[in-house]
Amino acid sequence: MKTRIISAILILAALAACKKKVDEPTPNPAGNFNFETTIPGSISLTATPEYKGAIVKLFTADPDSGGSLLQTIRLDNDGKYISSIILPSSLKSVFLKSYFIGLPGDIEIPIVNKSITYNFFAVNKSTPSLTFKNTPAPIVHNGIVYKFMGGFNIQGLPNYLEPDRDQISSSFLQAVNNALPEQRPVPQFNPHYIQSGIQTDVQITELADVYVTVVHEGAGYRNVLGYYVYNTNNPPTSLSQIDTIHLIFPNYSLNGSGGELLPGMKVKLGRFPAGKSIGWVLIQNAFSQGNTTKPSTVVPSNTNFFSKPAFNPETNINLKPHMVMLNFAAQFQRFVIGFEDLRRDWSSCDNDFNDAIFYVSSNPVTAISQANVPVPGPAPADTDGDGIADILDEYPNDATKAFNQYLPFIDSYSSIAFEDLWPYMGDYDFNDLIVKMNLKNVLNAQNQLVESDYKFVVDHIGASYRNGFGFQLPYAESAVQSVSGAKLTENIITINAKGLEADQNAPTIIVFDNAFKQLRDTITINIKYNSPQNLQPMNQLGLNYFAFVDGNRGREIHLLGKQPTALANTALLGTGDDITDADRSVTYRNKEGYPWAMLISHDYKAPKEKVKIWDAYLYFNTWVNTIGVQRTDWYEDKPGYRNLNNIQ
Repeated sequence: MKTRIISAILILAALAACKKKVDEPTPNPAGNFNFETTIPGSISLTATPEYKGAIVKLFTADPDSGGSLLQTIRLDNDGKYISSIILPSSLKSVFLKSYFIGLPGDIEIPIVNKSITYNFFAVNKSTPSLTFKNTPAPIVHNGIVYKFMGGFNIQGLPNYLEPDRDQISSSFLQAVNNALPEQRPVPQFNPHYIQSGIQTDVQITELADVYVTVVHEGAGYRNVLGYYVYNTNNPPTSLSQIDTIHLIFPNYSLNGSGGELLPGMKVKLGRFPAGKSIGWVLIQNAFSQGNTTKPSTVVPSNTNFFSKPAFNPETNINLKPHMVMLNFAAQFQRFVIGFEDLRRDWSSCDNDFNDAIFYVSSNPVTAISQANVPVPGPAPADTDGDGIADILDEYPNDATKAFNQYLPFIDSYSSIAFEDLWPYMGDYDFNDLIVKMNLKNVLNAQNQLVESDYKFVVDHIGASYRNGFGFQLPYAESAVQSVSGAKLTENIITINAKGLEADQNAPTIIVFDNAFKQLRDTITINIKYNSPQNLQPMNQLGLNYFAFVDGNRGREIHLLGKQPTALANTALLGTGDDITDADRSVTYRNKEGYPWAMLISHDYKAPKEKVKIWDAYLYFNTWVNTIGVQRTDWYEDKPGYRNLNNIQ
């Protein structure tokens, strides 16, 4: 015991001798402020059991506008996903894209109280939305009468829906997903859907009531769905021969995606005698939403896409088809129709023909002709048999892997910056050691962790010490099978057979033991697990990062509030400027409330030597003094955020 005390005194004396003379910080952090720029939050996505296995992706923003991938998710057998997630604290919302026909997508979800919560089929009950207007007068455009079937509310939801929604089964949804999947262009994978001579209109062969039922919408526009009627033996050969288009859905947009439609909502078109045919039209972006004083309406456009290819605007005959009709009569007594809502001579057109999907049914069920109506094509390949189609599987040839989760996101780095004079204050320029990180967790089809690939880059060294860097996993050591990729050059780290640091209390990985020898190099740490792991501990606790100073393995510097490892010299805790308490409920905090390490969910740039961080990042103080409420993005490169003269 005496030896240990004397050793600690000698270490402290040595540290005091090299202590830099600095000014005290001017901001005043509250005692419980943790200086986190990432937040452990929760996520709850709710559909229904019919949507089991549906795949969605979370992005920082709309990926079409530059948003980056955070995570791919598969809904469980109850059609839900409930878990935890680590997010940049500056992120105010996430963008959800659905890759399952029938499940709404393209939804911006706000982050409220560190939670991402969304119910795909919760109906908006706001008073303006439920106010229906009377049937509008017909509209005449280019010689065609556009006739409304009834009234509708401000979001275009009709007041003439059938009283009961159709119950759409999981088997039917899966069949539609197999027939018209996302990211599979019809001309490439199912060209027989649009070949010459196939039937695209509904031909009535006996007196019948005809219905249209909502299945899916995946469009960026708020389109209008309509139909026209003609004698089967005398079809129109030009648009001038169509006198009336009946508007079924003034806004064919799903709830949460620009409208209020839900799968299964149903409209009766009417009773039709034998010898009549029904053609279809999708009017691009023609719904005009009003407000509480101005009613919503339809503004017919010149961009109409018809079931009859000849009526469509493309000049290339091979690009004229815009609608497919598929024969699901044998199994489901219905015909599925899918529209492509962009001009097919536009480069942005994906040709998957699933921007608006509905089905047509009749009573009696035999009243619609099946002649020349193509049957669905084969299901997309699932090479590894894990239940995830190859087109959505990020590891199509490995049944143990399916998706990736990223931190901070797929194409960016976060940074961890250290002051290395702990337990003394230092100059607070936060540039002694800066490590950039991109973390990828590999998940299986059940959203379980099976492997990790973590990239680290020594981005900046602002000190003379030969510092090392490592982290601990929030799992038992028995969960880890192997670790590879570490750069250990100094003979100061003992590694066990798994590649973990020996004699530790948790699985500990030393990334490098001398930053100078790894400057600007990318170090990739690969972690394999013995069995699939629950992702919750990773997302709730995160990694326990630390630096160790100048070859002294015991002199660890952790993020504020984190615990030292079993190899830390705990005699240094609570000494110098450090106020770690006896029960370690407070750790690595100095007398002014500041940390020695900060994890920054961004590509952080080093302040110049001896320039305090708040003199380089001009909203740092605001962030600290408001306990992280304001300027959560203080580290970003926005106008007025940085003093460029104080940044290296």
